Amino acid sequence: MARTIIRECEIVISTQIINEMCVNLIKKMGFSEIEIQKLIVSLHRKYSVFELSQDILLKASQIRDVHSFSFWDSIIAASALDCDANCLISEDMQSGFLLEDRLKIVNPFA
Repeated sequence: MARTIIRECEIVISTQIINEMCVNLIKKMGFSEIEIQKLIVSLHRKYSVFELSQDILLKASQIRDVHSFSFWDSIIAASALDCDANCLISEDMQSGFLLEDRLKIVNPFA
């Protein structure tokens, strides 16, 4: 399913996703700063990158308050809602959850 999503869907990545990827690749995989820099450039070239704003952070706070999402997951969800996504791909959020009757969370590995 993950490969199908990459091939067939318009991918929009929140800066929060890039942050989390970089942290995990540095900590768990020992990526060098050069490798991280190349990844960042590559992601910005290949995909639309959604920048965080005050409105996104305030929406994330509302999502945390209502749904008890984690701080980081709420930022990702708020970003997805703001860019009018209808599907949020996540392996660690509740697959099948529908946020605000328009954003479905999907685990691509399920």
